[in-house]
Amino acid sequence: MRCINYKHGNDFIPAGTEVRDVGITEDANGNQRISFVTVGDKRKYGIYYTRRWHPGHTIEDYKNYMFTTKTFEELTAGMSEREISAIQNGAIVDGMSKEAVLAAYGRPPEHRTPSLERSIWYYWRNKFKSFEVCFDEEDRTTFCK
Repeated sequence: MRCINYKHGNDFIPAGTEVRDVGITEDANGNQRISFVTVGDKRKYGIYYTRRWHPGHTIEDYKNYMFTTKTFEELTAGMSEREISAIQNGAIVDGMSKEAVLAAYGRPPEHRTPSLERSIWYYWRNKFKSFEVCFDEEDRTTFCK
């Protein structure tokens, strides 16, 4: 996996998945990654970090964005059943709050979305194709014009 947060395929780790052994490592070439193990199935993961794609943010920032001590119920408190269902399925549906999109998809890469205050966030399907998630004046997802 990469911190760039590609949205390709159906394999994802659902919000609220319990993990352990979260750490940051660096290889001899200076490449950094966040490593962790999922508790239920004991799968090991590495999330690679490339500085140039994350201006103004460090790998430590990313570790803090990706992991929380909150339970899924705490993370989704105040969200609608529709938002919670979308988060559990790793999807975005019309009318979701920015907080729900963050729980479902994670942070959009900063080199395309430098501020979460913007009304359009850009995510990547793969190395060559991106897509927009648009928000209305109430910061709810809406059809992109």
